[in-house]
Amino acid sequence: MNLLSSFFALGGQVLVLFFFVALGFLGKIRRFFTEEGDRFLSDLIYYYTMPALSLVSTNIPITPEVFASALGVLLLSLAWTVFPLSLGSLCTRYLNLPPKRRDAFLFALAFGNVAYLGFPVASLLWGKLGVFYAAIFTLGQNLLLWTLGIWLTERHGGSSRMEWKQILNINVLAISLGFLLSILGINFPPLVEEALRGLGQATVPLALMLVGSNLGGQNPKLLVPSCPLISLTFLKLLLLPLLIWIAVLHFPLEPLAKGVVIMEVAMPTAAIGPAIAQKHGGDHEFLSQGVLVTTLFSLFTIPLWAGLILAK
Repeated sequence: MNLLSSFFALGGQVLVLFFFVALGFLGKIRRFFTEEGDRFLSDLIYYYTMPALSLVSTNIPITPEVFASALGVLLLSLAWTVFPLSLGSLCTRYLNLPPKRRDAFLFALAFGNVAYLGFPVASLLWGKLGVFYAAIFTLGQNLLLWTLGIWLTERHGGSSRMEWKQILNINVLAISLGFLLSILGINFPPLVEEALRGLGQATVPLALMLVGSNLGGQNPKLLVPSCPLISLTFLKLLLLPLLIWIAVLHFPLEPLAKGVVIMEVAMPTAAIGPAIAQKHGGDHEFLSQGVLVTTLFSLFTIPLWAGLILAK
């Protein structure tokens, strides 16, 4: 695959995301989507489609040959989800953001669209093994997404403390169960897997339509790129992938796994973020803006990073 064809193929993957965002945006403008409907959609994603997606994504074959590299990818995923919080904290102090928006900025910087967009990109570049490593990376990030990420969205959104029932939520349990079954070599029966996969696939369009609906209900002036959004985009799509590239040079991973890690870090802000923020009282408006802006610019940066990795 030459660089030009990679650029257009990967750019097309990103454009598909905007189709669903546009549907949600138009739905809110035409009043098909209401505030009550947005809350229902958020609950549908949180309790049904996302757990199903987590189960089928983590219930994958694990062989001894790739186990060592998989552990390395998992460790990098955990470390590289926490690292942006330190980097982002310095940036938010400079930007002088209020507490609720600061937490949304940190969430947007730490958590990426590693499953919805990361899986297709990994498949396009490296095939089945690429998707496997992408799933391992997603496992590490999702474990923190449903614990640390929820804490970030709710600590200034109404809840005063973290409860165990929030840490051991349905999504963390789904991820843990899927991975445990994989280690034990247990697969879902075909009919169960097909049902879960079908339900899980609904997460992508539903989450992105919720983003569009949230944007459609905002003041149009809020859609104008601001200094926090510009800073978020630069850090998320350019600086963090460059830093992880430098870091993995000295990490004992096979080249393919290193490439997957770099590409996963280069993904735009997690599309599920606004749904989580809306559920827990966080700043879902800024997260919706962050998803839109970073995804827009990732149309150019994802093919750029992919080209650099393939050319290496």
